[in-house]
Amino acid sequence: MQRSWRTTHVMACTYVCAHANTHAHTRMQIDAALLSSQLGSAAACAAAGPPDLLIRTSGERRLSNFLLWECAYTELVFLDTPWPDFDTATFESALHEYAARQRRYGRRGGDNGHP
Repeated sequence: MQRSWRTTHVMACTYVCAHANTHAHTRMQIDAALLSSQLGSAAACAAAGPPDLLIRTSGERRLSNFLLWECAYTELVFLDTPWPDFDTATFESALHEYAARQRRYGRRGGDNGHP
């Protein structure tokens, strides 16, 4: 069953609030990590971390409800190439575009630290 981003996040928040109300978590223990642990992508992100690069094909310029929380610091590459025509050369082109970027993880230019 595929749920929308909003439904998934409402369910995660409901879980966190229910546990906060029963004192399973104090208010100070409720953080991004706890909320993330309740999302459907928690296992994949725990194993591999959040995505570094998201490639969107077919000329679309939106994420369409795809991993919105997890893609907070993901680099996005938008291509006009339709998915059926996506080949090795197109993939390598997207990787070269990604490699040329300076990743700042939400920091301003000149701050080279990592999250």
